[in-house]
Amino acid sequence: MATGGVVNTVLIDPVEILYRGHNKALYTLLAASRTTAVTPNGGLDGTHGNLPTNRPLGVLPGMVASLVTISGEEFGAKISDNDDEPIGLFLLGYEGHNFENSPGVASNKVTIISAPAVVKIYIWEDRNVADNADNTYTVGTSVYSSPNGLVTSEAGDATTVVGIVNHAPTTAENWLGLELRV
Repeated sequence: MATGGVVNTVLIDPVEILYRGHNKALYTLLAASRTTAVTPNGGLDGTHGNLPTNRPLGVLPGMVASLVTISGEEFGAKISDNDDEPIGLFLLGYEGHNFENSPGVASNKVTIISAPAVVKIYIWEDRNVADNADNTYTVGTSVYSSPNGLVTSEAGDATTVVGIVNHAPTTAENWLGLELRV
């Protein structure tokens, strides 16, 4: 199994904002987060409209962001793992979207959305870290950052709640609704 969600053949669907929170667009993206090939727990298997094998490298919309010191007093963002303190979700991917004039490849800047936002995301972890069980998402439960930087229902080593589920994915509506807490 891999991540769920509706996916374009080239770019991942953006985070949809249902209730606006705080958007922060001043973060420089850490170099490693520009070239990381995002692979969810269980790998890529082509089911559930998951991340395609031809997915873009780097940050994808809906991934969890963490704060990092890039040099001296310059702060930036990186793909979170469950050891980092999350600060929100990446609103767009590193490559941006069609007909949009703000791709990270041009500016090296990324936008992060944080609480009190309510959002729809299209990628998340379907499998647990051990890859021996499916993750479940039910309304009212907490979600965390996985070691892959994706939202997960499995707390693991994570101590910070990224959000609360307000819409669980279904076959008819394959998206995850979150009320952000970071």
